[in-house]
Amino acid sequence: MGYSFNGTSKIITLTVGTILLDVKDLYSRWKDWVLTSDNSKWETAFQVTGGDEIDSDSGTAIPLYAFLINGWVIKPQESNHTLNVFGGVLLVSGGGDPFVDTAGNYMIRINYQQPVQAITVSTSGAGPGPIDANLIQINGETAPVDNLENDYNGTGYAKPNSTVGPIDYKVGSVNDFSATTTSFVGNSGLSNIDDFYNGSVLAFTSGVLQGIAERISNYVGSTRTIQFDTALPIDPENGDNFIIIGVIV
Repeated sequence: MGYSFNGTSKIITLTVGTILLDVKDLYSRWKDWVLTSDNSKWETAFQVTGGDEIDSDSGTAIPLYAFLINGWVIKPQESNHTLNVFGGVLLVSGGGDPFVDTAGNYMIRINYQQPVQAITVSTSGAGPGPIDANLIQINGETAPVDNLENDYNGTGYAKPNSTVGPIDYKVGSVNDFSATTTSFVGNSGLSNIDDFYNGSVLAFTSGVLQGIAERISNYVGSTRTIQFDTALPIDPENGDNFIIIGVIV
């Protein structure tokens, strides 16, 4: 991935071949640009919050929220492509679209998350209790995420697959050096029952996919394999942490 910054037009242009946009890296490269030559004379492009570490042992952290300010925008590369944004939440201060159209007539799909609800943090185990996954929009779905606390019924979050029964949230991690965007093996603490997590939402709480939420399409209990119909933006890494939540409607 690469970027060019234009202080006059306030446009951050993604270079040819860029189909992955890491919000943390973008912010870091902008800071480097500001320190180069006399670029500090231009109006500030970003205001950020979050990114702080919660628990170094579990690898959890508050997602980085990067707000574009002073009219700065981002322009994708000039080609037909899908751009996946990860590593934080990209916003425009006061509202609006962080991206502008390309000069040419190209078909571009941008997968990026917007926050819907931040809820009380509770990571002490497998529930019950309030949950904070810093959840945003579920990858591959257009409906907004509803308030999780409204789904809590005192005994657990209602499970979409009623034949299995209700569950609380479940803390887990990737245990797979060959994880892909559509399938990976989870840790030994996950259920050994087939289809147990089908329809539930998995949200990454650490790693490059932190803040990305994905609905589980199939779960193989004997191998603890989690599968998705909609591909993640990039492959998860072994050791990445996540939580599985019973239902979001």
